[in-house]
Amino acid sequence: MPEGRLTSQDRQHIAAGLAEGLGYTEIGQRLGRPASAILREVARNGGPDAYEADRAHQATKDRARRRAQALPPEATGPGRRL
Repeated sequence: MPEGRLTSQDRQHIAAGLAEGLGYTEIGQRLGRPASAILREVARNGGPDAYEADRAHQATKDRARRRAQALPPEATGPGRRL
């Protein structure tokens, strides 16, 4: 099973598979990913009728950026005590 996040190319393949009328299992097999990962990706980004690869990729980058900014800095560093 591949590690890491979906790439822009993976998302293009997902969009093409949806346009062909393929199921999540078939798309996942073609990408070497579990069907559940494809299902979550599509559900998170508009559903099977509205999924757009470029928009999904940008939305994922935006979500990752927001999460990184939301993490609070550590209150203590090595050797520091409160």
